[in-house]
Amino acid sequence: MISKYFNRSVQSPVFPNILAGLISGLVCVTYSLSFAALIFSGSLSTHLSAGIYSALISATIVGIAVALKSSFTCAIAGPDSNTSAILALMASAIASQLSNAPSLLPTVWTMLVISSIVSGIFLIGLNYLQLGQFVRFIPYPVIGGFLAGAGWLIIRGGFVVTTGIALEFENFSALFHLSHLLHWLSAAGFALLLKLVLSRYNHYLVVPAFLLAGFVLTYLVLGSMGISLEQARAEDWLFSASSINQQESFTGLPSVLQIDWRVLWKEIPSLLAMMCVLALSTLLNATGLELISQQDIDINRELKTCGVANLAAGIGGGMVGFLSFNRSVLNRSAGATGRLSGIVASLFCAAFLFLGTEVIAFVPKPLLGGLLFYIGLNSLIEWLYNARKRLPTIEYTLIILILVIIAGSGFLQGVGAGLVIACLIFAVNYSRTPLIHSEMFGNNRPSNFERSFQQQRILRQQGQQIYILCLRGYIFFGTSNTFLNHVRDVLARAKTPIRYLVFDFHLINGLDSSAVSSFVKLRRFAQQQDLHLVFTHLPPELERQFIQNDCLKVEDDPICRRFPDLDRGIEWCEEQILKAIQLRRRRFLPLTLQIPELLMLSKEETRQFMSYLEPLQIPENHILFTPGAAADTLYFLENGQMSLLSQSTSGEPKRVRTLSSGTVLGEVEFYQDSVRLVSAIADKGSSLYCLSKQNLQAMQKNHPQLAAAFHQFIAHLLAERLFSSTHSNVEQQ
Repeated sequence: MISKYFNRSVQSPVFPNILAGLISGLVCVTYSLSFAALIFSGSLSTHLSAGIYSALISATIVGIAVALKSSFTCAIAGPDSNTSAILALMASAIASQLSNAPSLLPTVWTMLVISSIVSGIFLIGLNYLQLGQFVRFIPYPVIGGFLAGAGWLIIRGGFVVTTGIALEFENFSALFHLSHLLHWLSAAGFALLLKLVLSRYNHYLVVPAFLLAGFVLTYLVLGSMGISLEQARAEDWLFSASSINQQESFTGLPSVLQIDWRVLWKEIPSLLAMMCVLALSTLLNATGLELISQQDIDINRELKTCGVANLAAGIGGGMVGFLSFNRSVLNRSAGATGRLSGIVASLFCAAFLFLGTEVIAFVPKPLLGGLLFYIGLNSLIEWLYNARKRLPTIEYTLIILILVIIAGSGFLQGVGAGLVIACLIFAVNYSRTPLIHSEMFGNNRPSNFERSFQQQRILRQQGQQIYILCLRGYIFFGTSNTFLNHVRDVLARAKTPIRYLVFDFHLINGLDSSAVSSFVKLRRFAQQQDLHLVFTHLPPELERQFIQNDCLKVEDDPICRRFPDLDRGIEWCEEQILKAIQLRRRRFLPLTLQIPELLMLSKEETRQFMSYLEPLQIPENHILFTPGAAADTLYFLENGQMSLLSQSTSGEPKRVRTLSSGTVLGEVEFYQDSVRLVSAIADKGSSLYCLSKQNLQAMQKNHPQLAAAFHQFIAHLLAERLFSSTHSNVEQQ
């Protein structure tokens, strides 16, 4: 498989890729040494060779795996700052508990190996479950606060690498002692100069040139001052050769038996945090490379590649590594066009691995410390200075707060507090989003049950008894109380007493227990005020919650009613209003008595109009017309009930409108000279009058004043239906 990818990669120009790979490899080696020195600092500095081996193993194995399988063909991978900062905290915590005990090195080494293996399994699991996108739900200010905190921790590590003294308040006087001051000031000067040059000349050769120049300059200064290598090591300008050259064994039964599992167990919270940071950093770096390269990058593929690479590196004794954004961009800028460059960079790291760690004894401490200062400074500038210009004040303040907590109390405390505060900010901001999508009264939003014109007139007059609320979003403690107070306020200010509260839930995603409690309070209030609550589009899960909390009864609930859709709920409210005024008990009016009022005709004109109509009696379930039939007849429903049905996407019939006595059906297609779009079926035995196109043409010829009155009536009818349809569309958006 490796040969397949290698053969494919050499199709691109070989020399530019080899040159870019060598440049990137030099940077990777230097970064690996810096991160090893960061993790194995302080009391662990005597075991630095173990850290170098672990870092270079990771740079080699993770680098080759990512170079071969990443979506980005110029990818460079290995240990990086975000995870190294957490690994350094974990190593420091272990060292503080074990001091110089024989179990110190085996325990720290095991921590590095387990972190890499478990993180690899975690990333593979994210890819398998296709959960890569969910890592992006971590709030952006928390990410910024973490990265700023990581920058601060890396700068602290830089002080330990250069001086052997931690950057703490009680050590301030020691840090300003001349011997220590010269060490960290030279490292800081290197970092500031590198930052200044890169801000003006962002060339791929700047970093390698600075590293080489720093190395050469250090030895020129030492030589000009007559300082020997032994004296430079004694004065902490170079790493101690006695501690670097020792070959330490990390395998075998004695080392395994020396591992302090009790101390490792305490680092599980930090390990879990690092796993999340690893996944997030991989996704952010992949997304950044996608923008830079303008090519599609498969996020889940990157997770799988990084996961497999870390699993292999952990088995080989390496620390956590992942796709590097900065080094991949540098590789591409150096002329890389294919995977060969990443392979060369990894093999360059492998060469240092097999040559041994003795080379670190000749690397100036200020050089590695300065590189750590530069990485940390970069992160602080990005999130403390640049972020101030593009983030809202509250989010920027949260970043500062997380950084302060990380610096004062620790990494986990800072990130944990940031997550809690970010959630509270989100809750407050989301509570400002209106829960009510739209609100209206029944006279402005009638149901699709078309009634006689007399009943319609009554409902227009009495429709303000129905108050309709279309809700949206997620109902939680931040919105439920405001919503409840709004309903009470509307009820108190209503000029016409409201008797029916209709709540539509079709845009609701869910609700929490406090929201359910608000609806329970609303039910008690409704019972006291003789109100009816109508719930429509109530999802099964919400319905179950309402029933469990006694907001709804399973059967025969006199207060709360539930219907499958808003239209049915409004229809029920209209029925109650009509029943209350005894209109349902009246015998239907014959069409001959309805026409004079509808068309404003005299008795003689009514008789003439009726002469153009033909009576029709149909039984229950009779299909009057079907889709595709010719629309050459218009119908007056004198008595009975008809339903207009369309076919849903699932194949089930869906009610479009129900018509009762004293209504008209089929008029739209009749006037459009089109075919029927829906079916009409009799819900019960009905009597109708039919007006054919032929008879309408005769009416226009023989009694034009009747035809004009009829056209005006139809225009008014269509305007009413258009108004109702517009409100229905608005509430569904």
